[in-house]
Amino acid sequence: MIGCDREKRACKSKCREGSDAISVQINKMREYGYSEDEIKKIIAPVEAMLQKTRQEIVLYERLHKKDISALRELSPALLLIGLRIFMGVSRTQLAAALGIACEDVIRDEKNEYSGISLEKYQRIIKALGLYEVPVFVVGGLEQAAALREGLEEQAKNLCENWFVGP
Repeated sequence: MIGCDREKRACKSKCREGSDAISVQINKMREYGYSEDEIKKIIAPVEAMLQKTRQEIVLYERLHKKDISALRELSPALLLIGLRIFMGVSRTQLAAALGIACEDVIRDEKNEYSGISLEKYQRIIKALGLYEVPVFVVGGLEQAAALREGLEEQAKNLCENWFVGP
């Protein structure tokens, strides 16, 4: 996941370079007599990687613009990174708030906070200026959906700055 503007710029540059390289390769394959089906099969993996990178760029931009729906699309493993971007907190700022080196934040994000403890998770949430209200529902999906809707309604009435997580 893209975690900062520098990474976004690098990804955009790689996408441009990759698209240009694919165009050159397609022209060469046509010159050598490859069929359009053969060309599509050959370039499909590279196109898929470029598309994934483009999607990550769009996600980063949406988070940076505080698009709450982008947060709801994140897996639990990526939520802390998305929340940091959404809240406008840099890795350096988060590291300072946690009292750790920026390199530690970078490493944790690259590893998507794999194996994170509940204590560390809560410290990060607090450092981002957020407060989590966990709710667990015993029952079916219908009860959980109804509770979620009720929470969203109550939150609208209680405060301006809120969102219900994924």
